[in-house]
Amino acid sequence: MSPSANATKQFKSQKQPQYDVIKIAVANDLLPYQYVDKGKPTGLVVDLWELWSKKNNQKIEFVTSNWSETELNLVNQTVDVHSAIAIREERVDLFDFGHDIYSTPINIYVHKDLQMVSGLEELEPFLMGAIRPTNLSQLITNKNANISFRYYENWSDLLDGIYNGEVKSFVSYDFFAFRYEDYQRINDLFPAFKSVNIGEIKTQIAVKKGDIRLLNRLNAGFDIITLEERQEIYNKWFAKRESEGALLLSLSVGAKPFMGVNADGTPVGLFVDMWKLWSNKTKTKIKFVPNTANLSMKSLKEGATNVHIGYPESMATNSGLPRAKHLYSTFSHLFIYDKYDFEKSVEQLNGETIGLYKDSPYQQQFKASYPNINIQFFDSLDDAINAAIQGKIAGFVVASQMANKRLEENSISDRFHQVKDVEYESKIYSLVSNQDKSLIRKINDGFDLISEQELVEIENRWITEIPDRYFGTKKSKFNLTTDEKAWLVENPNMTVAIVEDWKPYEFVDDDGEVSGISRDMFDLATRLTGQTYEFKIYPTWEELYQDFKDEKVDIVANITASDDRRAFAHFTTAYWRTPWSVITHKSIDNVGSIKKFYGKRLAIIQGYQIIKDIHDKYPQIIIHVVKDFDEAQELLKAGLIDGILDLMPVSAQYLQDNSLQQFKIHVFDDLGSDNAHIGVKKSLSVQGRIMEKVVQAMSKEDIENILKRWHKVDVVAGIKSEVYWRNISIFVGIASIIILAILIWNRRLKSEILLREKAEQKLRHLASHDPMTGLPNRSLLIDRLKQAMSHHSRNNKNIAILFLDLDGFKEVNDTFGHDVGDELLIQISERLLSLSRNSDTVARFGGDEFVMLATNLNESNQAAKVAEKIIADLSDPFVLSRATVNVGVSIGIAKYPQNGHDATVLIKAADDAMYAVKANGKNSYQFADTSSISS
Repeated sequence: MSPSANATKQFKSQKQPQYDVIKIAVANDLLPYQYVDKGKPTGLVVDLWELWSKKNNQKIEFVTSNWSETELNLVNQTVDVHSAIAIREERVDLFDFGHDIYSTPINIYVHKDLQMVSGLEELEPFLMGAIRPTNLSQLITNKNANISFRYYENWSDLLDGIYNGEVKSFVSYDFFAFRYEDYQRINDLFPAFKSVNIGEIKTQIAVKKGDIRLLNRLNAGFDIITLEERQEIYNKWFAKRESEGALLLSLSVGAKPFMGVNADGTPVGLFVDMWKLWSNKTKTKIKFVPNTANLSMKSLKEGATNVHIGYPESMATNSGLPRAKHLYSTFSHLFIYDKYDFEKSVEQLNGETIGLYKDSPYQQQFKASYPNINIQFFDSLDDAINAAIQGKIAGFVVASQMANKRLEENSISDRFHQVKDVEYESKIYSLVSNQDKSLIRKINDGFDLISEQELVEIENRWITEIPDRYFGTKKSKFNLTTDEKAWLVENPNMTVAIVEDWKPYEFVDDDGEVSGISRDMFDLATRLTGQTYEFKIYPTWEELYQDFKDEKVDIVANITASDDRRAFAHFTTAYWRTPWSVITHKSIDNVGSIKKFYGKRLAIIQGYQIIKDIHDKYPQIIIHVVKDFDEAQELLKAGLIDGILDLMPVSAQYLQDNSLQQFKIHVFDDLGSDNAHIGVKKSLSVQGRIMEKVVQAMSKEDIENILKRWHKVDVVAGIKSEVYWRNISIFVGIASIIILAILIWNRRLKSEILLREKAEQKLRHLASHDPMTGLPNRSLLIDRLKQAMSHHSRNNKNIAILFLDLDGFKEVNDTFGHDVGDELLIQISERLLSLSRNSDTVARFGGDEFVMLATNLNESNQAAKVAEKIIADLSDPFVLSRATVNVGVSIGIAKYPQNGHDATVLIKAADDAMYAVKANGKNSYQFADTSSISS
């Protein structure tokens, strides 16, 4: 440690020992602290010692060696002092330690492909890289004895092992904050935000035991180096060096949809898009620096970054950093795992443990409100989720948008209950470092340039649930611009197209009046705008859609937005989200996936957008287009179809109105939901803006009243009530709007069945897909080929089997190693997928062989165009971790039915054609010879 002021003063008053040159031990490979670059010692430690030399007018000489020899040099007195070394038990008897030099975290760096790693347990199946000799591996073993290590002699060997894919994690000091161009590759593979911190190391100067006069001289010299001078050296070597002239923005990963990173490390999220717009408005260059929540704040406090883009703060809990902009507000709720009785109060959790973020601004409020509930703090949401599943805590409090998104991503949302009785507002601020207070005004002025509508548009992209939105709902006033007000004066009437019998959305009642959800919504729009909406009634959706497309009506009350429809219409934000369902006979067991209807016949009402979606995504399903629901249910009664696909409320209403007790409803997560929008014809752009403001202005109470009026569903077998009500609306919570309970199977039993089905589905996926590329394997390819042959024989379409073999792949493997070869195969599979349609199948057949199954071809020679696209696309260079390479591809094409009626025969024919291409010069394609194929 630094000597006390008195000791320093006493030392200075004494006659100083004279040294011509002080020799200092420096490691040659400990980046960025002490290392050798182009034959010269450099790094943070070297710069600090050179400043010491200058301020103390003392010559110094650096003696470089590998790390272990730096200690021996001091023991043998080849040098006078060690530049920076940590105190360890075995060193105390050899050295005396002095002034602090630097501190750095000890981290485990995790490969980008490993997901949900929050601690050592998740790393047990993988080898961890470490340098020998080191105390770091022992530190880890003390925490978890099940970790296995692969040891390397030095950093160079470890880096080679990392590049060769020998380890999925490694332990190191925190040198990744250092942005040195030669280390960008390793940063890409092991991003800093995926690191797991296991401790910290503090380094100090050291002299040989007993050399106190030299130690005192060194300490006194370091005491005259100011904090500002040390910070200047720190800033030289860390974050700010990477982006000259750019504002460095910290962001915390694992906080989607607000902020986070994609699998490739690209920053994404609501706050990220807000700051990108700020950058555009202010013409300021920015660079995002993603990291864990703790390390992102540490970077800001140390001045390594300029701003944190969004961090929760309150009067009771805050970082102490200057606040710039109140960026946003979120609402956090309690999430309970497995069991919660909504009839009882939160006090039922007394004695249980609830997880909170360490820096959550509402922790004091929670403690005061629930003194008998224990609290455990967590660094990340994944940690809290894992703890809840393992039974270590009963649940956690976190922002609803974050929790719901993460739970849905992991397919476990059905196991958690959201308790809205526990609610806390968290104000999110942009924070600046203490050195960058001058930025506050610039940040605030920049956000003032962004309009409310621009913020609403950004928020709508990321926050799908309207009640969870901040910008879209924080102002209930219906504000119109001058031109919008003028438009309403000039256009007091608008025509709205509806279907005459589409309960409960829109229909004509027994008195001839337009009724339903759409009518109520436009009554509300009239109150806001003063416009009168005249309803034009159509007998079928198909006729309505054609008139809307031809601009014969102004507005459609309920329509799904799509890219092709945007060519002739404007669409509001989705105001209604409803799940799709299938009606079957009651004798059919509950079905958990739309894929269970492969090879089956489903009726869909003509004009539905989902007809195209089913055709593209699930071509194995046979679609029977019908005029209306009456025709569909007659076909189902007669056994001519296997089910009716429609929106769940429509299906439930129809069964109830017609007392069809012999039928039941199935709802599937994999089929998704229909998002309802108000559509406005393209030429009425001002009207489109007004209708968007109508949607944004609708309050919770407005929507609740509509739901209470129209969703009075009686008993419908086969539907879980929580599924029904959760999916009915994107506005309103479940519990407050349920009118009549729906008869459901025992919840516990269904939950266990669901878990079992998910496990079985995962096993089936592993059995049918290539583990490296994720593509279907040979077995699944043959199965899909057989299905396609059966399907295409009915509709007189053609099938092509393209057998691909890479040219030059062996050379890549032999030159750069199998890990680079695997990397190339993954990139090739991604390119092939980008070239395929939804109805096609791309499979890895084995080694460097792929097969593309192209279906729904009007002409068999269309396969030639596909082959030409593949050859052209794969001819572009592949940028891999260790090289940029070029490969070719030889393609053999077999056609169904021309080349055979058996899956094995067709693949063999394509394989033979491929080998003919190989024999004739490679990197081309050839069709199979029909004369050589037996029937």
